[in-house]
Amino acid sequence: MKIKFLLMLACLFFFLNSCSKDDNVAVNALEVPIANAPKDVNDEGFRAKWNYVSHAKSYLLDVSTNENFSTFVPNYNAKEIIDLNEVVSGLNGGTQYYYRVRAKNETEISGYSNIISVVTTGSSNIPEDPTFLKVKANKLANPFFVGMAVKASQLTNGSPYDVILKNEFSSISAEYEMKMDQISVSSGVYNWT
Repeated sequence: MKIKFLLMLACLFFFLNSCSKDDNVAVNALEVPIANAPKDVNDEGFRAKWNYVSHAKSYLLDVSTNENFSTFVPNYNAKEIIDLNEVVSGLNGGTQYYYRVRAKNETEISGYSNIISVVTTGSSNIPEDPTFLKVKANKLANPFFVGMAVKASQLTNGSPYDVILKNEFSSISAEYEMKMDQISVSSGVYNWT
């Protein structure tokens, strides 16, 4: 009888110990979310995305033009979002942005997620250097030559293709016309046209 009583007491002790309040607090602690690569990047914005965090009621999104988040894009400083993504809009084209996110459950807030970098499409109103690649490369002390394989039919003088070839490439190589079946039409007979 004493053994049964001690066994029941030990079981009760282990049961109460396994249901302690400290363990429940650890289970409810918010994990740090993981930010994902942006989607739908365009001239004026992108879609920021992140993974679900258990027990999170909402998320806080930060968007900045610098990696240390010393300044924020207007309306994107701890912007509260209920979904797992947000369309960030009103941005400048051709500009580097960074975003991060935190999970929130009433008063508890997780740490920051990883930082994601995104460059919007379009131009940043800084005019592109109109100098052709070939000219830029040949200005250097050790020029870098760029070659291209091209079909003879694409060498029509004055065509847009011809202009690009002459401006951007230092040398060209015959493409289709230099294949053996085009040059050596039969044994000992060659077509160099």
